[in-house]
Amino acid sequence: MGELSLLGYSVNGPVERGRTHNFITHWRVEQTPARDGVLFLHLFGPDGRLVSQDDNPPTIDGKVRSTLTYHTGEGINQIHRITLPADSPAGEYKLFAGIYDRDGGLRWPAQQDGRPARDDLIFLGVITLN
Repeated sequence: MGELSLLGYSVNGPVERGRTHNFITHWRVEQTPARDGVLFLHLFGPDGRLVSQDDNPPTIDGKVRSTLTYHTGEGINQIHRITLPADSPAGEYKLFAGIYDRDGGLRWPAQQDGRPARDDLIFLGVITLN
C-alpha cells in the first residue's frame, strides 16, 4: 500500500456459524497518507462469493482519525465485525483486507509478497468450516 503496511490479523476465538466475530487488522504507518482512507475486511465463501464484510474509518487508540493525520511509525489496530451466517456451508473461506478512498471508493494499490495484489485485496488466510 505504500503509506500503510498490513502486519497481520487476530480474531476473538474460533470462527463459528451464526456468530459475529471481532477480527482485528494490525497496520503500521510507513508515511503520512496523501488521501483519506477506509479500512475494510472481506470474507469470501467456498463458492467465491462475498459472505461478509466490514468497512470502517481507521481508528487509533479507539478514536476515529483521518488517515491524513497519521504519522510515520504509528500503529493501527482496526476492529472489524464479521458475521458468519448460520447456514454457511462447510468449506474454505478466504479473508482479505484493503483500503479505499473515503471519497469515491477507489481502492488503494496493494502489494503482497512484493507483487501487485489482485484487485488490490491483501490475502490474510483461510478459515475452514467443517
